[in-house]
Amino acid sequence: MTAGDVTLCTACDGGYFWGAFLLVSSLRRHGVRAPVHVLGKDFSAEQVALLEQFPGVRLPPLPPNERSLTTSKPAALLTAETTWAAWIDADCIVTGDVTPLLAPVDGDAQIRVRGPEELRAVYRKAYLAGEPQRGVPLHIAAQWKRDVGGVEAPRLESTCVANVIVLRRAHEEFIREWHAQIDRLLAPKLQALVDTSNAAYHMADESVLSALMMWSARAPKLSSRFRLDQLDGPHVAHFSGVPKPWQRWRLRSLRWHEDVLDVLDWCKAQGLRTPPLPKTFLRRYTQLWRLVATLDHAARTTRHQAAIVARSGLRLLGR
Repeated sequence: MTAGDVTLCTACDGGYFWGAFLLVSSLRRHGVRAPVHVLGKDFSAEQVALLEQFPGVRLPPLPPNERSLTTSKPAALLTAETTWAAWIDADCIVTGDVTPLLAPVDGDAQIRVRGPEELRAVYRKAYLAGEPQRGVPLHIAAQWKRDVGGVEAPRLESTCVANVIVLRRAHEEFIREWHAQIDRLLAPKLQALVDTSNAAYHMADESVLSALMMWSARAPKLSSRFRLDQLDGPHVAHFSGVPKPWQRWRLRSLRWHEDVLDVLDWCKAQGLRTPPLPKTFLRRYTQLWRLVATLDHAARTTRHQAAIVARSGLRLLGR
């Protein structure tokens, strides 16, 4: 795959602008020359200018959507006019030239699929009595089949992780089916990334995608290997969860602290403008943020362990 074969797409609002800026600047810093489409909501004129200073970056209009912008993935992918279309969440960066890794090793799509232990953790509270405590809960898989109405045998035994998606643009009917199912199955003004009131689709658009990859006759053939998360080489780093690095560093995210600062140093060296730097991105505070992140992680771990002990005690007391 060459840079001209794929368009990289993302979407966010002004609150995630730093994420979009870091994604775009990291792509260009590492020589990824593919077109980039950023669908933005409530961007200021200055924010638009900051993105458009990078060559090959466009800001297509965002279609009306009252849900969280994470549900705009299909709309973003449909803006691509290249052979391949890729979605990358706006809280990601790349750590090197990922262009050669975007093409699936086989099949027509590259999406990370959860392994057995990760999948069991996702659904640990969803299994019904009598169901096997593994895989997608049987009652959820059955509902997905009813909702999709495609093939008889499941094409996927797990669920997808939707922060990075690469697929052939020729699968437009599948992308449009994903968009239509989001409109049909998710609450019309859903803002949360997790909807506990909708058990079958609690992970919003990601659950809808998993249902389609499992049961849709239009689903593209998945690559047998996901290549964009290998930490020993160029990869897509995902700042999942909160807070984000432009707010406060988490211990997990510190792995990429130097990658972020390197991108900002590169912007300065190239004469590119950046948004005003938060304290999290100032080198003189590096050691302080490492200390804060370590203490925060320890506090979270202690609270979690205390809650487990408390629940165990209550069970022993029959409460």
